[in-house]
Amino acid sequence: MVTEKKNLLETKLTNRNSTISKLEDDLLKAHGALDSVVLGRRSEGTALLQAEAFRQENARLLAMLAKTKEFGNFASVAIASGESGVRYMQSEKPSTPASPPKAESNSDDNEEADSWIPETAYKVAHDFRAKCAANVSKAMMNTMLEDLNKIWRVREKKQIARIKGDANREV
Repeated sequence: MVTEKKNLLETKLTNRNSTISKLEDDLLKAHGALDSVVLGRRSEGTALLQAEAFRQENARLLAMLAKTKEFGNFASVAIASGESGVRYMQSEKPSTPASPPKAESNSDDNEEADSWIPETAYKVAHDFRAKCAANVSKAMMNTMLEDLNKIWRVREKKQIARIKGDANREV
């Protein structure tokens, strides 16, 4: 009887030791997962700080570009796009990276100008693509955005010309 109790107690002790060992392993895994989450959040926070620094630096660079003859028109386009800025649409056509968009009607300059779209338009189009048109590729959506951008730029130029004409007639 004493041996049976002893064996029963030893079995219970072994089971508890096994349970404790399993719990210790689970605790180590949980600590590892928690460390990963903490590191991920730190990285996320660092990325957010970096993105904000980039926004501020870009705003400063745009203000500097606006003061130059060569890039003044591009800076105006970017600044007019608001806080979200503009995005360069990588076109299939070869482009010259040093050519900013200009208001003049030179076709090379217009191609470059058409490649810069408001960031908000890009986000709206690709959010729509994700929600409603998953079968449309990113390249196809970007082509549509570039085409729409050309249409809006022509409209803006006509509107500006009309307003200038009206203002000149008033003077």
